[in-house]
Amino acid sequence: MGLADALNCVTYANSVHFRELADSFSHDVLNIAALAGRLLWYEGVTPEIWRSHDLIAVGLDAEAYYVMLQSACDIMADVIATLGAKKGQAPWESFHKLNEWALKNRERLDPSYRSLIATKLPWFGRINSTRTAIVHRGKTLLVYTDRVSFNWGTLIREFRDITRSMLAFSERLGATMLDEKVREKHSQKTVIDGVYVPALYHLLNEYRVPKKSSVLKLHGQCLLACGGYVEAAYIGYPDGFWWNTLISSVRSMRGKLITVKIPVNADGSVNDCKFVISAEKRTFGIIACDSGGRESAWLAGAAESAKKFESENGIFRMAFIVREMKSAPPKFVPNTKIPVIVGKDPSVVAQTYARAMLD
Repeated sequence: MGLADALNCVTYANSVHFRELADSFSHDVLNIAALAGRLLWYEGVTPEIWRSHDLIAVGLDAEAYYVMLQSACDIMADVIATLGAKKGQAPWESFHKLNEWALKNRERLDPSYRSLIATKLPWFGRINSTRTAIVHRGKTLLVYTDRVSFNWGTLIREFRDITRSMLAFSERLGATMLDEKVREKHSQKTVIDGVYVPALYHLLNEYRVPKKSSVLKLHGQCLLACGGYVEAAYIGYPDGFWWNTLISSVRSMRGKLITVKIPVNADGSVNDCKFVISAEKRTFGIIACDSGGRESAWLAGAAESAKKFESENGIFRMAFIVREMKSAPPKFVPNTKIPVIVGKDPSVVAQTYARAMLD
């Protein structure tokens, strides 16, 4: 968060105010991440379900997304007006007003900020016009789906593009305020963290408009079983190891994911995640762990977890899948007939699992 870093590093008389702005900007970005996660999940599950009332929630989140983007921009307006013009000279409470003022009063701005704000900003125009229509003109954001994507693929793609532009502008503003080399020497860095941060990364770097495919409905089924974006992202949605392992396993079994238990913990590691797959009129289980070992404590814990999972869910067969084993893995969980499958290739692991369950 380059802008927040710069705001926290400044030593001006109003540095307390700048630190407040840094916190507010970071908070807005976290809110944007949460909204992104909910919207990505809603779009992802629509191939599997059709609940028209969901579109009300989607519309509400979409409207809130524009409001949060504008809020982040208004914080940047405060920074530019404070540092780039004489006190009380430039509008500080509104990015829209500041941009309009700067276009008419270029020479009254510090040259280093002139190129930032005294120019047409199409990305902000898209944010401001939609947000103004929603908040001040009584407009409602129309959201619809063809059960593949929202608004024929334009809605979330638009959020991706304008969010990229807003964050890129914030990075340029941070660099204008304080050289990156100076910021690097500062002892404290601004980091945003939280369970929805992966959604922001997904939106900015990995999102592609969904297209009809043989696996689109399966992805929707698995997302729905996970119950939310946080849980799905925790196991690697949209293209991480565990997500691909799960999808490939369900496909190999020609089944359906019906039950999921994903303990979300602070360190981010997958441990004792449980999945129930229905196939051939029977239920099959997976217990997933990022790492395991032959230590007696780990093996005893694995056995206890497996037996409890088996009894609570009426599991016909199940397997322990471990991404990485510290030593040579046992063939079975001790004192059980539950196989231990170790591997880093999702397709190979899934095929091994399917054979073990169906043979």
